Amino acid sequence: TESQRVQKELEEAYAQVFHTGRLSQLGEMTMSIAREINLLLNSISRANHSMLIDTKEGRIPPLPLKVERNLNRIDIQIAKVKDIIEHMRIFSRKETDSSHRQLIDVADSVKGALLLTEEQFKIRDIKIEMDFQPDLPDVLANPSWLEQVFLNLMTNARDAMEDQPRTEKHVLSIRGRRGHDGGVVIDVSDTGGGIQQEIRDKIFEAFFTTKEPGTGTGLGLTISRGIIKEHGGDLSLVPHEGKGSTFRITLPPPE
Repeated sequence: TESQRVQKELEEAYAQVFHTGRLSQLGEMTMSIAREINLLLNSISRANHSMLIDTKEGRIPPLPLKVERNLNRIDIQIAKVKDIIEHMRIFSRKETDSSHRQLIDVADSVKGALLLTEEQFKIRDIKIEMDFQPDLPDVLANPSWLEQVFLNLMTNARDAMEDQPRTEKHVLSIRGRRGHDGGVVIDVSDTGGGIQQEIRDKIFEAFFTTKEPGTGTGLGLTISRGIIKEHGGDLSLVPHEGKGSTFRITLPPPE
């Protein structure tokens, strides 16, 4: 009925407002923590770098080769952590309206999301495959919003594959190609258990989740589809029988 439809729309709107508020608080906290971690990393980096320089310039006795190699590895890992922290700071900035849209390379947006999640796939022995056609057009989008969509889809894919036997080889596949309208099409696929036919029409509904109570909000796909539609595109589940699932994002060419 009409009243039920309106009630459903109100629930979805409330869910998005509530979720946005939580994300805003989390973003502020993340930026604060990132600053503190950066200070600690800078201190460790200076001490580590100083020891390497002092060794090379003869101010201290030569270090065993194994120790020197480990110090160099520490330098490399510190640089990697600082990259991740900086990315988290950028991702956490408040960018909630269309004025923050810019021309972006979708592949870079995917890589940004992977920077925050790839370790979760590695420890679960899930292979990541990324294949984008060369010379794909840029899209006009809010970088943080688009990255949030990829993070949501990657997290869902990870959870779907984690529920499957470890004896099976699992793959997260992200592929990009040019759409018929000159825009971009991105497929995010997993080798999980698949999505049952009877719930395929429900997965984009607010609060619908197949996860255990307390482990999922049921808002990820709802918000992700809303973000993509806000950008003039669409997010859909590609019809597929059996195991695995593919979510398809279509984004229009910039006007």
